[in-house]
Formats: sequence, structure tokens, C-alpha cells
Amino acid sequence: MAISAFLPNASSAQSDTGPGPLVPSNSSSAGATTNAPLPPHPLAGVAAIIEADVANISNTYDQRLGPRGVIALSNVVVHAGAPLPGSSFSQLGGQLPDGSYVGVSELPQFSAGSRYILFFSTRATVFTAIWARLAFRIENLSSKSVVIGPDGHLVLQMDVGGIRFGNTTLVSSPTGSLGPQVFDRTAAEADPEVASAMTPSQFIAAAETATKAVGAPFGAPVALQPDSTARWDE
Repeated sequence: MAISAFLPNASSAQSDTGPGPLVPSNSSSAGATTNAPLPPHPLAGVAAIIEADVANISNTYDQRLGPRGVIALSNVVVHAGAPLPGSSFSQLGGQLPDGSYVGVSELPQFSAGSRYILFFSTRATVFTAIWARLAFRIENLSSKSVVIGPDGHLVLQMDVGGIRFGNTTLVSSPTGSLGPQVFDRTAAEADPEVASAMTPSQFIAAAETATKAVGAPFGAPVALQPDSTARWDE
């Protein structure tokens, strides 16, 4: 199972072994020449790659930014880029004052007490500060530490072309909340793809290499909260 986790603007060309090449094409199927520009590489906006524990998840409501899930981080290690300007960020989603619930299924979900590898940008959107949905959970199994992708699959390979995941879903997402996600340790221990799964150090090294290769702005200031003009209802 090959999935590109590079969102948005991942290449639409795919094969059985991974995402298609992120290179320009000079001709269409009809042979006509085209100069259509490529979309930016999905890693090009990454300003920092960090590793951290999710210490706590809480919910709040802001008149401008709407219902928010606030993710507090601890034991932060910066692997690439500048230090974070704070120890928490927020995501859109949660309960409205009238009791109804707003959820955004595309956003990464977190489990308090778990450790993650996170990618941040110079600009936080009203949805989240996590860049391109790149949030990866670290789990320690009996044989090795592994990296779990945003949709609960083992990370088998990562490079500038994309990310290849395993077949088994190892993390279940709750319905109607921002967390916690439940990790199926029994299934993970029995998964034969663990042998070829990337360790956190392998994944971080590959991510740093790929992100540098596309000219990401490492060292630029990271934004953890949306700017003052952002509104959730626009």
C-alpha cells in the first residue's frame, strides 16, 4: 500500500510503488506542448522538524478562531529549523457554545502521553499549525521503535518523492473528538512489515534530507498560532 502523505499539492501521478515523480512534463498525451507550472513541493513550506510529547489536549472556544483543540507539548527536541516560539498550538475542532460539534476529519489527531514527530511552517492556518498534515506518532515495540503515519500506518520509506506506508491500520481514530487515538500494540507486534519499517532516527534523517533538497526555509521563524486576520467562519 503506497500513500503520499504530502498534502496539499502532492503529485497526482502514482504507481504501485509510490507517488509519481514531482517533475515537469513538457507534453500532454496529445503531444501538445505545455508550460503549466508545477505546484510547490509539499515539503517546501517546512520551517522546522521537531519531536515532542503531547502533554495535554484541551478544548476552548474563541470568537474569532472558533472551537479549538489546544495541544500542549513537552520534552521538545528540534531536529531541524528554529526553536518553537511556544509550547502549544491549536487546531480547529470542538464544541460550539450551542452544544453542537465541529470536526475536521483531515486534521491530524493526537493522543496525550504519546510522542510525535511534527512539521511546522512559518505560517499557521486557522485549521492547524501542522504543515501539510505531517504528524507522525512514535511507538516502541519489543523489536524496535517505529513511526506511525497520520492515518495509522507504519512508515516504510520516506524521500523527496513521497512516503510509503504499510498495509495495516494500527491506530484507530475516535468519532466526534480530537483524541485520543488508540494504538493497537498487539496488531503492531504481529505485523511482518515492522521488520522493514523506519525507525524514528531513520525517518527524521530522511525527512531532513528531503526537506533541504526542496529548499525549505529551515531557520525561519515558526508560527504556532494563526495571524490576527484569520477567522474560522470565512
